[in-house]
Amino acid sequence: MAITRVWIEEGCISCGTSEDNCPEVFKVKEVATVIEGVNYSEFEEKIKRGENNKEISEEQNNLVDPKLETTPKNAPTTEAS
Repeated sequence: MAITRVWIEEGCISCGTSEDNCPEVFKVKEVATVIEGVNYSEFEEKIKRGENNKEISEEQNNLVDPKLETTPKNAPTTEAS
């Protein structure tokens, strides 16, 4: 399934993991952002790898509450052009 939306989840600590894994889609300065106008489907594997690495990083830092949703319903999105 093609990726058509990418967003930064609420509570993101801007650790840079997303940008390290997929700098074509994510940029982290003071806060993490999604680069607009990117064909996200071209980077699907890297985006998913970044998500998996983020979860591992957060678990190691005890920042994840397992009761929280992983994708908030009100998450801001960036649509692919």
